[in-house]
Amino acid sequence: MRKNKKTEGVSIKGFFRVQVKDKESGKIVGDTGYMANQITNYGLASCLVGGPAGAGSTVQIAGAVLGSGTNPATDATALDNSHDVASWYSTVGQAINGSTQAQFTQTFDGSYAAITIANVALLAASDGSLIAGKTFASSAVATTQDVNLTYNLNYST
Repeated sequence: MRKNKKTEGVSIKGFFRVQVKDKESGKIVGDTGYMANQITNYGLASCLVGGPAGAGSTVQIAGAVLGSGTNPATDATALDNSHDVASWYSTVGQAINGSTQAQFTQTFDGSYAAITIANVALLAASDGSLIAGKTFASSAVATTQDVNLTYNLNYST
């Protein structure tokens, strides 16, 4: 007779939601719903694992960027086809929800330029350092619209 072996550990899963909102009416005109992300090797080693261990090369999540490219590979260091960093990268608001979720939020002002968005990422710095990201069904953003981002990292045992 086999015994079930209980395993212990910690799990980290990231989820994001991107909404396109009309500036004038405040109406949400596009919504990805919550989608699972891809955490990169760099994100795991330098941020999510290295941070609590106090490793010398650790980083923190500093901001988010929007792009029009593909899913990041696990070894990616930058978001594919990220948009102009001056307009589409921004530091993020941060919150800890309970003891198991880190939440990052940002609103991107669409008045810079009409663009198409299809991917999003959390970065350690504006010049790359991709921690986590993912692609979604592309959406056109007009200059009369904003993009709201919510990014959650959920920890469980």
